[in-house]
Parts: sequence; C-alpha cells; structure tokens
Amino acid sequence: MPRVPGRLARRAARGGQGGYARRTFAVYRERRLAKGSAMKRDKAIVRQHVEKIAGVSRTWIEWSYEEGHMVKTLVVEITADTDPNSPDFEKGLIDAIEETARDVLERETPMIVSHLRIVPRLRMSG
Repeated sequence: MPRVPGRLARRAARGGQGGYARRTFAVYRERRLAKGSAMKRDKAIVRQHVEKIAGVSRTWIEWSYEEGHMVKTLVVEITADTDPNSPDFEKGLIDAIEETARDVLERETPMIVSHLRIVPRLRMSG
C-alpha cells in the first residue's frame, strides 16, 4: 500500500500558509528521524535495552491467554545457568535484567508486559 502524505506534508508541498507548514513538517521529520536513529524500530524498546546487558544472548515476546485476555511475557535467554546451586549461576545478571526491564517499562514505553521469564541458553552436549 503506497504511503499517503499527511496534512503537514501536503501543505508543505503546496507551499501553503507561508513557510510555517514547511518549517513544521521539517521539524517533525527531523525529530522522527532522530528518534529512529537512537533505537531500532524492529524490536520493542525494552528488548533493546535488556539485550545490551552482558550475559544476555537474546530476547523475545511470548503471548498467552490468561483469565479471559491475552498477556505478554518478556523472555530473556542468558548465557549463565539459572540454577542457584550451579557454579555458573549469576545473581547479578538476573537482578540487572529485572531492574532494566522494570525501569524501561515504567519510564520509557507505554508497553505492558505481564511476566518476565529468564531462561538459560540451550547447551548442546557433545
């Protein structure tokens, strides 16, 4: 489907209302490009922030049906073990993931995530 220009873009192209519409559209476009350059738009912002933590290998969102509605779970795969009795267990990593996810969800995005699941990366035995 071809993209239809918005009201400001059409006004700017016509040159309507002096230069106001052109300036407003230019500022809007510049802000939009600046936002897009800071974080990629192909992933939720919470995933982007959590994936920056050392020890996180990947993230994804899972949907499930609970009590009559769909809920989202942020799943975080880590390189460490999740068993607290294992020598490879890293409590600091789990705390950092939880704190980062909570911070981003409270301050930077209106996205609602109902659950956080942290899983170990699958290790193939040789």
